[in-house]
Amino acid sequence: MQCVDKIMFFYHNSRLSIYLFILLFRMEKRKLQAAGIIFFLCLFLMRVPLHSQKAEEEAVYGDDGFFIGASFSFVSLEGDFDGNLILFNEKQAFITPRMEKGTGFGLNFGIKSRFGLWSFVYLRSTHKNMFQGKEGESVFRVVGLDAMPFLMTWGRLRPYLLIGINIPWIIVKDGWTYYDSSGGDASFVGIGVNAGGGLLFHLQPRLFIRGTAAYRYLGFLYVSGEKGRSRDVTDLYISEGNNKQDQYLAMQGWTFSISLGISI
Repeated sequence: MQCVDKIMFFYHNSRLSIYLFILLFRMEKRKLQAAGIIFFLCLFLMRVPLHSQKAEEEAVYGDDGFFIGASFSFVSLEGDFDGNLILFNEKQAFITPRMEKGTGFGLNFGIKSRFGLWSFVYLRSTHKNMFQGKEGESVFRVVGLDAMPFLMTWGRLRPYLLIGINIPWIIVKDGWTYYDSSGGDASFVGIGVNAGGGLLFHLQPRLFIRGTAAYRYLGFLYVSGEKGRSRDVTDLYISEGNNKQDQYLAMQGWTFSISLGISI
């Protein structure tokens, strides 16, 4: 195969080389002809390994297979969780605190090839929050599917794009109140999308590290407390003017992640 590769490489890059070869044989001094031929052959043999090295890198770092990984993330979210809105009906009430930036950890697994990665992801981050001057805590979780096609399919360093779909939920500690004086955590669930990009670097043929920046847009459709079933947020009233919430609760923000993965 290596010999065939050299022949094909010579064929596709031979026009200029043939012209130089003919000029060398038209020279009158044989020593100059011999030196020129040796130079020509050396140049040809030096250029061929560059082509073969690229193919070798694709073979070493581009094997198809499964991978698993773990990540550390920095998460920011803002939107309809503004620290003032209360959702309620005749039996219960839910608060939507403003969430500060937070950090978290995640797991991911999927398929890796020399063309990209397709990954199932799980992320959990904790955030301090504020509602009407009172501090609290929220937990953000997301389960999703990401596609990451490589922009370059050779070498150790692989830039990539990212697009994904996910199911997010936010647990607001002590964010739910039942009118019989009981209370507990509120849970908001929805659907979201994310897009971004990053860089993958192979530490070893099977071991790699990724840095990713992704922008998320999330729509929270349902909310529940520790008692009863989930409620559509548009069936609940809002604290301002006793009008019903007219649409889902929107949140958006950036997630920056560092992930370590291994092919298995």
